[in-house]
Order: sequence, then C-alpha cells, then structure tokens
Amino acid sequence: MAANPGSISGLVNCACGGLPAQDIYAISTDGARFYVTQTVPGQTHWRILGVPAGNYFVYAAERIARVESGTYASPPTFASGYTNAIACGLTVSCTDHSPLVVEVRPGQETTGSETFDWYASDFPLVPVAGPPPPFLSAPPATSFPTAQAAAVYLGVLATAARFVAAAAECPVNLACFSLESSHNGSGASYYIAEAGANNQFASCGLYLIASGAGWQAFDGRCRLSAAFPAVGTYGTVGLGMGETGCVNVHDSPSLSGRVVACLSDGTAVQIDDGPVYAPTGSNELATQYWWHVAGKGWMVHRYLVATNN
Repeated sequence: MAANPGSISGLVNCACGGLPAQDIYAISTDGARFYVTQTVPGQTHWRILGVPAGNYFVYAAERIARVESGTYASPPTFASGYTNAIACGLTVSCTDHSPLVVEVRPGQETTGSETFDWYASDFPLVPVAGPPPPFLSAPPATSFPTAQAAAVYLGVLATAARFVAAAAECPVNLACFSLESSHNGSGASYYIAEAGANNQFASCGLYLIASGAGWQAFDGRCRLSAAFPAVGTYGTVGLGMGETGCVNVHDSPSLSGRVVACLSDGTAVQIDDGPVYAPTGSNELATQYWWHVAGKGWMVHRYLVATNN
C-alpha cells in the first residue's frame, strides 16, 4: 500500500426505485489502477480506504448474490458515475456525462461524491479483477437443517455480502454481515444482522418459517436504523401492492380472523409480538406471516414497512 494513503467517501443513490447493494470504484484517470468498496441494501454512505494520492473517476455498479444455476451475470458496464451532469442538476438538458475528477491527497479524506448520474449510455466496463459477487450453492430441496443455516443463506441473498462470525472479521473495503440476535415466534423466527463495510452498517431483518424439521427462508430487509418489523420496533403501514383504502387488522393471525381495525397507508405502528406463521395450504406465503401491532391486532407482514432509514 502507498505511504500515507487517503480515502474517498460519499453517498449512493439509485434511479431504480430502491437502494440496492452497490460496488463503488475509484479508477485512476490513467486507468492503471482502481480501488473499490461496497454497500449493502438500504445503505447510503460509503468510504473507500487506502487510496493513494492521485486523481480518480468514481463509478458504481449494482451487486447481486449469484446462486448456482441462476441467471445472474455481472454487469458489463457501470450503472452510474460521478459526472458533470450532476453539477448541471441531472435534468434532461444536462447532456455532459463525462466523469468528474476526484483528487485524493496524502492522509486526507476526499468527500463530496454524494450523487451519481444514472443516465449516461457510455459508462466504462466494470473491471474483471474487481471483487466478485458472493456465490451460493442451490438451496436445499426441502428446508435448511437449522434456523441459523437458513438465516445465513438468506443474509447473503438479502445483503449481497459475505457472512462473518463477527463484524471485526470483515476485510477492509468489503461488505460483510454478522448475526447479532434472534427471536422465536410461533412457527416462525427472525434474526437481526449487522451488514456493511468499513464500520458503516445497516440493520437487516432475516425472516424465517419453520418447515417440518427444518427452516425455510422467507424475507430479508435492510435499513440504516433498527430492522423492521421486529418486536419492539416502530414503522408504518404501507400499501404499494395496487390496493386502495386501508389494511385490515385481525383479532387473530389469520385472514379469517375477525377484522378489528383498518389502518390507512402511512399509519405509524409498533410491533409487540410475533412473528407467527399460520399456514393455509396456499402457496401465497406473504399472507401467512403475521405480526401483532400494539393496541390494534394482527397484521400481515408485507404491509409493515419502514419508509425512512
């Protein structure tokens, strides 16, 4: 490593309707070398450590875990970059998508790369020598033997990061996740994972279903503040599935339970019990995973969202 290296930090965004895991590259303006760090879903801040003094272009590419026999392919070009169109305001009239130079000085952190341009058609290729996405074998045909095994598998899918036993074991500039706690419900369980790189973390909820003698992965969500839903946490009711009106709350964890309330989109709620997996024989698992909303009743998992990090 170069003597007295500096670092580059900033924020990621996405023109894709969410905030996926991304690899952020600093590529020297002469193309001779690059440095890279990683984010996890829901994580906005990034920092590339150990960057020698010099001038760099900064680009980002979405990262997705690769599953055996899956169809995932590494993106051939970067999805976004730090360009002149940003200073112009990223409007339709901003046609200069050439990269802005980011200068790194010895021992100093260069900040300010806080927006990325997703609208150029000629971003460069992602270096083939960059860190590969995590690879997973095909999941078991029936279920995972333990809840932790299911949580680790789901954690890789949800974060596109590598699993480590403790955050301190994560290599510099690479994204990792570790399991911090777990909670058992009825026929269901969840783990809380800490995920990120270079001590910048998101909190991820990894939700599981008991399946015979084993466990099945159900859902994974990451955000900067406490993972939601989880017992004791706060969030909101969300529609977003083409529905209108409000979301029913039941007196038991079942769609056949008596409706005791109907909460509108954006209603603030606290979770005080769950999760409960109440199988109905349907293949629609999303309507069979339940949480108890404090002072209200039981609500389906998919309508409980955390809109703000």
